[in-house]
This record gives sequence, C-alpha cells and structure tokens, in this order.
Amino acid sequence: MENVILEKKEVLDYVETSIADVISTPIEVIDDKFHHNTRYEDTISIVENGILSGKEQNKIGLISDETLELFDDTESHANGSESISLAVVGMTDLNPDEFEYNPFCEKNVDILITSDISARRVSTNYGNEYLSDESIMNDKFRAIDTRLLAYIAAIRMSTVKEPVDVSITQVLKNYNNLKELANVLKVKSLDIPLREMSTNQGTSIDIDKLSSMPKVKMKRM
Repeated sequence: MENVILEKKEVLDYVETSIADVISTPIEVIDDKFHHNTRYEDTISIVENGILSGKEQNKIGLISDETLELFDDTESHANGSESISLAVVGMTDLNPDEFEYNPFCEKNVDILITSDISARRVSTNYGNEYLSDESIMNDKFRAIDTRLLAYIAAIRMSTVKEPVDVSITQVLKNYNNLKELANVLKVKSLDIPLREMSTNQGTSIDIDKLSSMPKVKMKRM
C-alpha cells in the first residue's frame, strides 16, 4: 500500500479520523496493578524483548554505554541501571510532601502489568513508584494503553508545552509507530489488548484494521 502524504495542517484530522475508524468494543482488564510508561518508538522493542533494565538493554545493544551512564543518576532515575521503574495508582498512604507519578500522560504508551511480579516500593522521587529487579516479559502485560486522541485534543486547545509544529510531528510519529505495533501484535499472535484510553472507557483498537492502514508522511515544505 502506498504512503499517504499530508500537509502539516491535515495531520491532526487524518490521525483523529483513522483512530476513530479502528476503535472497537471496550475491553476490561483484570489482574493489573503496575503501570510502565514508555515512548511509542520503544514499545515494539518492549513487546519483543520485555521491559528490561538499563544494563539488560545495553547487553543486547538497545542502548549505548553513554545512555547507560545516565541511568545511574539515581537523583533522576530511582531505578538506576539495574531496576525497572513502575507506578501504582490510587494509593491512599502518600505523605503530603510526596509527589505522585501520573502514568496517564497522553504522549506516552502506558503498559499495564499484572500484580504477579516482584516489585518493591521506593519513594525517592515519587510516593507511588515501585522498582522491579527482574525483567518483565510480555506474558505479564495485561494491556497496552494509548491516549493519542487526548494528545490531539491537547494540541487543539494549546495546552501542550512544546511548539505546535513539534507536537504535530510527534503525533504523526506516534501514529506510525502505533500502526507498526499493531502489526507486531498481529504477526506474533500476542494476546495483549491494544486500547485507546483517551476517554477512559477501555476502547479496544482493531489491530487488523490499523496494521493494514498506510504509513503516513508529511509533505516537505
């Protein structure tokens, strides 16, 4: 299938319509406890390799030695290079001076993980942060949640922090990566729900429809 070439002003409408065309019935997720946020462009690797610590990613060539060193700045990364950062929502025992991490950012993918993993609470940066010292394979994933429609809405309302042109470019990248993710889930026959959660209704994404859609490019100025 040929690529679709769009003007920048057409991107938001096109992506919004395309997502609306592939959403399906709601899927309820059970046995989920932990959230792991990641960029759209990293999600395919995570689905294929699992959620890995910095050291494990470096060992198989996913990140450089220089990037690995950044993980060891525990003031910004409580997980360091040997652990994986997770979040739990709805906790009622946070202290008034503790920050709560919000995993529902519209820019990122939110991977829901079963309660059946080993993780310890570490409140260095966030009161609801947990660390796992073991790799988390995709059989522990309960859903992959996206909020691309909410991101588009935020751009339209001018509530994003970056320039609008940057946001539109990011929407397009996220959409193309989401399409590739749907294809990986389909080809590998992975039983992991892919959901559009902008309205928090658990709406599923039809991976057959999304994976068959054309890749989208932006017309050069």
